[in-house]
Amino acid sequence: MPQNLIGTILLNQFRVDAFIAAGGMGAVYRVQDLRRNVPLAMKILHADLAEDPSIFKRFRREANALKKLAHPNIVTCYGLEQTPDFAFLLEAYIDGPTLKDIMRYRGGMPFPIPEALAYLKALGAALGYAHANGVVHCDIKPGNVMLDRGGAIYLTDFGIARHAESTTTTLATAGTPAYMAPEQIRGEAVTPATDVYALGVLLFELLTGQRPFQGFKSNPDSSSDDLGQTAAERIRRAHLTQQPPDPLSLNPALPPALGQVILRALAKDPRQRYSGTMAFLTAACASIGISSEQVADRVPNSVPIANTSGEIIKPGVPPVSPHFQRQLAQRQRLVVVIGVAALIILAGLFLALRGGSAYPGANSNSRSSNGSLPVNLAASATASRRNSQTDLIPTSTQRATLEDISSPTPPKIPTQAQQPIIALNPTPTSPISNLPQGKIVFTCQIFNNEKRDQICIINADGSGFRRLTNDASNAKNYYASIAPDGMSVVFSSDRSGTKEIYEMNLQGNAQQLTHQLGEEAVAPEISPNGKQIVFTLNKGGRFGIWIMKRDGSNPHQVFGGTTGKEAWDPTWSPDGSQILFASNLAGAVQMFVVDPDGSNPRQVTTLGKQRGRSDWSADGKIIGTYAGDPWYREIYFMDPDGSNLRQVTSGGNNLAPSFSPDSRWFAFTSYMDNYGKDDGCEIYIMPVEGGKPTRLTNNSYCDYQPRWGP
Repeated sequence: MPQNLIGTILLNQFRVDAFIAAGGMGAVYRVQDLRRNVPLAMKILHADLAEDPSIFKRFRREANALKKLAHPNIVTCYGLEQTPDFAFLLEAYIDGPTLKDIMRYRGGMPFPIPEALAYLKALGAALGYAHANGVVHCDIKPGNVMLDRGGAIYLTDFGIARHAESTTTTLATAGTPAYMAPEQIRGEAVTPATDVYALGVLLFELLTGQRPFQGFKSNPDSSSDDLGQTAAERIRRAHLTQQPPDPLSLNPALPPALGQVILRALAKDPRQRYSGTMAFLTAACASIGISSEQVADRVPNSVPIANTSGEIIKPGVPPVSPHFQRQLAQRQRLVVVIGVAALIILAGLFLALRGGSAYPGANSNSRSSNGSLPVNLAASATASRRNSQTDLIPTSTQRATLEDISSPTPPKIPTQAQQPIIALNPTPTSPISNLPQGKIVFTCQIFNNEKRDQICIINADGSGFRRLTNDASNAKNYYASIAPDGMSVVFSSDRSGTKEIYEMNLQGNAQQLTHQLGEEAVAPEISPNGKQIVFTLNKGGRFGIWIMKRDGSNPHQVFGGTTGKEAWDPTWSPDGSQILFASNLAGAVQMFVVDPDGSNPRQVTTLGKQRGRSDWSADGKIIGTYAGDPWYREIYFMDPDGSNLRQVTSGGNNLAPSFSPDSRWFAFTSYMDNYGKDDGCEIYIMPVEGGKPTRLTNNSYCDYQPRWGP
């Protein structure tokens, strides 16, 4: 086994950064692919495998076959590499715990049925895909199931996988006894039914808290045992000769029909099991009266994990869902408020009977005309509640000011267009302490059972959530951003019949700035000096980047607007000298920068399936963007020249990053808590250096397109 690998660079490409674990194939390390600038998992193969030429040749051939297994629930395999000293397999790096970690963290408690079925659904889909491609995994176990930070489930370690009907394997010690099917133990041909059996063992363990066969001695006082001398031997023998216990005997809360489904998956004869993993899933769902479509695609990631800085992020209590936690917190706050109110009333009555005052030093002017508490007392109570909350993100920073940038007074906005600010109900998550200052404006869609795009704003600590627009018609308001001085918002709306650009102060008074320049004017952003607005204009079915003065005068195109040269979603560089935007100039949509006069366009990304609505950090050091297939989009950071590309989110469908004024945080849209629901997006914030995302909004419909301002 190679020694002291940390810090070495293998094959002039893979830098070894950290030891992760000792896996079934050998030691596992996290490495950085220096050419693609992405982290990978490196699995060093056992010496008995790497040193046998015939076995190694076969393993290389099968590893190349595994590279073709492209499925959302299978960890991507990048193939086998070899140095003069050892061979290693490269896979995608999943920054999260294994199912084994989660089980250990839960202390052997059974999983709720919905959560257990979510694992069955993801693993069943992964295995069904592998089986359709002629591959049987042969080592299904909790240690080979991983979760990313968004709760997506992945199957890994196909290192001993075999082609269907094959009796040979690449490792001498193939499989894990506790999860091995009888035919696998006997060395017979494996089939998809072999994985069905292992998946049955896993579901048994999830729902009961223990495996069907434990390997205990039949006579603890005896030095020998008929079933075997070691626990592994006794477990293998039990798989061959003993019937598993009824799951209900270990967890009486299980529906009897579900217990029978599990026992069928554990049949000794492969022909008596389910025909495939998806048939197993369908039967399990039917036993509790649901369809597989009703099973979640993700699960809560409830195990402490370390972020990129090594800081441990502690979750809540595993069995409690985030939704229930929010309900519980709201109920607890309600109880506290009622209790405090009751004490105040009782104290007031007591002192009134004595002819005194409830507040030392109070006089007849200590209450307002409507009988409310004094303002200073209410403010003190509010501050006390905020200070008592647990910090959800560990770093505290102050909002940086934009120096050397003039911010002229925004144009006067007529009062006749006044649209009162309306507090939203339900409210978002509770205010979060120790977060950067500033405000985040975004598009929101929930108002008294209405579903229309409106403009909302929230403070960065989660407080002050309110709506700025209040269109009573079916008008849509979206693509908002905050002025550099934080005193107004520009956005797009079709309230006049066509999509136009408006500027609105924080009291909801708006002024229209564009007037039918084209079919739609969207995605406006005010320049850092406060004098110009850049936006996207659709003119004749072709999108281009336009600039106008702050008052709407002198609109002119600066880039795009023609076939094969369209452009969308512009944003200013922090010094106002460049504009970042998305364009199909290179064929596929990528990110470009251009000077404000339209000269010197240059490409900065080469990501596949690039999207727009990107951002440039206020310190000028980072460009944030997002890319990927629908429902699998992730956020990426890079240097302004396109170098040092790195993925910063993992799972949950994450979009539209926007940096805080101090460049230490970013807001974004994500579906991580409502994955797969079209109206399930919310606003989250996360440290730029990595860490746990924190959810700011909590509405029944989408909150999206955040832009952070002072």
